[in-house]
Amino acid sequence: MPEHIQNELNNKFMLLNAIIETGYRPEIKVTYFVPDKTNEGGSYENYIGDVKRVDSTFRTLIFYDKERDISGKVIDIGKIISVEGEYFEDYRYTDV
Repeated sequence: MPEHIQNELNNKFMLLNAIIETGYRPEIKVTYFVPDKTNEGGSYENYIGDVKRVDSTFRTLIFYDKERDISGKVIDIGKIISVEGEYFEDYRYTDV
């Protein structure tokens, strides 16, 4: 992944973390790579959900499971290629 895209994603994860610290669980859409379990390669999938936590130690994005009121889906940050949501509509990354 190009460095400028990785920098943009890192900035978005920091912004998400700041939003979560204020008590919100922002809804976002992520596109991420899922390796094929039997063959080389894989595919890209989308997931939409409310982020519960950005775990910088394990480099994961943890979503909230509304139905069971617990942590839900966990996605490896290293596999994410895109993050979208209303919180990023006014956000424009500039590589300075």
